[in-house]
Amino acid sequence: MLFTKLDNSLIYFFYRNKAFTYPIVKALLLNISSGINFVCNILMVIATNQVNKFNKKKRKR
Repeated sequence: MLFTKLDNSLIYFFYRNKAFTYPIVKALLLNISSGINFVCNILMVIATNQVNKFNKKKRKR
């Protein structure tokens, strides 16, 4: 139920902002592997930032 609502709102958002989102979606569909790599890179950066913050907190003690 939640997922279908989320999907519908996403589809609606894409439809409303077609001029902005269509090129991005097209690029992601054309380069799914690079899109996945991009997302993974972002997640890795976030994870390393979290680890660094955690290590800094540990050092202070």
